[in-house]
Amino acid sequence: MSRRAPALALALLVLLPEAAAAQTETKAAVAEALYRQARDLMAAGDYEKACPKFAESQRLDPATGTLLNLAACHEKQGRLASAWLEYSDAAVAARRDQREDRVEYAQSRALALESKLSRLTLLLAADADEPELSIELDGASVGRAVVGAPTPVDAGNHTVRASAPGKKIMEPEHFDRRRSRSAIDHHPQARARSAGTGRRAREASQRTHHPVEPEPTHNQR
Repeated sequence: MSRRAPALALALLVLLPEAAAAQTETKAAVAEALYRQARDLMAAGDYEKACPKFAESQRLDPATGTLLNLAACHEKQGRLASAWLEYSDAAVAARRDQREDRVEYAQSRALALESKLSRLTLLLAADADEPELSIELDGASVGRAVVGAPTPVDAGNHTVRASAPGKKIMEPEHFDRRRSRSAIDHHPQARARSAGTGRRAREASQRTHHPVEPEPTHNQR
């Protein structure tokens, strides 16, 4: 074995942590830039561009302030289920950060949204209860426990797909909050219903473009 091998190995061990640190710093810098751009866009009322930037900033370098702003952005977009979940997560993060002001703000916004949420309930026909049943909601695999559980969803169209070994795959069923129930004839069978119907659905639609309470204390990530 070459005498240079141990030295080379040592050099690699030294360089790898430095490279990792550089990558972390780069991600943090990009996240900060995206955050600032998103703040300016949201101040201008351009939520369609602001929200994805907040989301990417949060993905690159998670921060409680970013998450709170993402929640506020989604709330102003009318994506109340996303905002509610993000406010709830932000309350947990703020408590970890020992930021009681943020805990109080996040909890109050989540509580204010909870009664306004549209909820989706998936119902499974008795003859479709297969042990290996697979269910997808909007392309994401969800566990069997979701059946019968009212699940908060953003306003708009949603897609349910079900499959099981030896059964015909249920073609994706599209439904929206204006339909109280969607019956599917394929096996495995499922029914979907949205709680955001009738008067509450119309009110939710009207709320989409209403401004929400200002979020004044989260100018920093």
